[in-house]
Amino acid sequence: MHIHSKKISELQHTLSTERSTNSSAKEELKSCQERLDDLRKKIAELESINLQLTQRANQLADNLAEEGTAYKSQLKGKEKELEIMKEEINHQRQEYENILEVKLALDTEIAVYKSLIDAEEKRISRGELLANGNSVLNDSLDGSNKGNIEVQHESSSSSSESENEDSGFLEKMKDKVSDAIGV
Repeated sequence: MHIHSKKISELQHTLSTERSTNSSAKEELKSCQERLDDLRKKIAELESINLQLTQRANQLADNLAEEGTAYKSQLKGKEKELEIMKEEINHQRQEYENILEVKLALDTEIAVYKSLIDAEEKRISRGELLANGNSVLNDSLDGSNKGNIEVQHESSSSSSESENEDSGFLEKMKDKVSDAIGV
C-alpha cells in the first residue's frame, strides 16, 4: 500500500498542481476576456469616432465644394460687372474725347471770330470805312468822294452785287475758321 499511497500522494500533488494551474489559467482567461471586452469597447468607440470624423470630413468637403461654386459664381459676376464697367468707361472716355474735340473746335472758332471782331473794332476806332471790300481811311476821303461812297454803299446794299460781296466776306470768314480748326 505504500506504493499506492505514494502513487495517490503523487496524483494528489499532480491534481493540486493542475488545479492551481487551472485556476491561474481561469484567472488569466478571465483577465484576457476582460481585456478583450475592454478592447472591443475601445474599438467600438474608435469606430464610432472614425465614423463621426468621416461624416464631418464629408460634410466639410461638401461645404467646401458649395463655397467653391458660390465663389466661382461671384467671381464670374464680378468679372462681368468689371467688363460692363470697362465698356462704360470706354464709352464715357470716347464721349469725353468727342466733347473735348468739339470744345477745342469751338474755342478755336471763338478765337478766330474774336480776332476778326477785334480787327474790325480797331478799324472802326481808327475811323476807317469799308468801301467795296477795302478799308479806306475816313480822313483820306474828301466830301464828294465820301458822299459817293455813302451813296454807293446805300444803293449797293439793295443790289445783288452787295449780296455777293457779303456772301464773299462770309465765305472768307468760313475759310479762315475752317483753316484755324483744321477741318
